[in-house]
Amino acid sequence: QDWFCSKCSFKNSGLLPCCELCENARSSSSSAQEEVRPCPLCSFENSSSRTACAMCSSPLPAEEAASSASKPAVASADMPEAPAEGQCTEEERRLLQSMGWNPDEHDDDE
Repeated sequence: QDWFCSKCSFKNSGLLPCCELCENARSSSSSAQEEVRPCPLCSFENSSSRTACAMCSSPLPAEEAASSASKPAVASADMPEAPAEGQCTEEERRLLQSMGWNPDEHDDDE
């Protein structure tokens, strides 16, 4: 009987002991589960020790940022002001730089 991976949700053949996609072991019960860090881009549940997603290679948020994602939203008065149109937030800037692109070096000759 086919089974769905508890880590990536891929549908696997019942003959396989591990997920064909992410190699997660087939589990029959929820025994001691490793802490996971979901990818904000593709939602794959990565090992907490990873800094980039195993599936899409997107940088994973820092541990404190990942744990704060489950906290309730704060009032809009406490939110930082949105950047001006065409500007990056600091988080977007760090993500772009981690992928080798500098958001400050753009072409103004359009």
